[in-house]
Amino acid sequence: MIAERNRLNMTLRQKAFLAIIFAVINFIGSISLALYVNQRFVWLVFILPAVAGIYSLTLRCENCGTPMYKRRIKIWDMEFTYWGGIRIPRNCSHCGTNFNLKK
Repeated sequence: MIAERNRLNMTLRQKAFLAIIFAVINFIGSISLALYVNQRFVWLVFILPAVAGIYSLTLRCENCGTPMYKRRIKIWDMEFTYWGGIRIPRNCSHCGTNFNLKK
C-alpha cells in the first residue's frame, strides 16, 4: 500500500530517471553475470534495458497526453518532430507543462 502511494506521487521526470537507472544497473549486472557466472545470462544484457526503454517511451504528459520524449524543434520557420534526446525533458514540447510538478 505504501509503495503504491509513493509510486503515484512520483513526478514524470523521476519516473524517467528511474527507468534510465534501472537500464544501466541491469546492463552492468547482466554483463557481470554473463562474464563470470554463465554465458546463458547474455540475453539479459539486451532484454532488461529494452524493457526500460519501452517503458520510458510510454511516459506521457499528464496534461495533453503527448509522449514525454517526443520533441519539437523549429529551424528556419519549419517545425520538426523527433524522438529522444540526451537529457530528460523538463517541459512538454506541446503544451509546456512542467514535468517536475506532482499531480
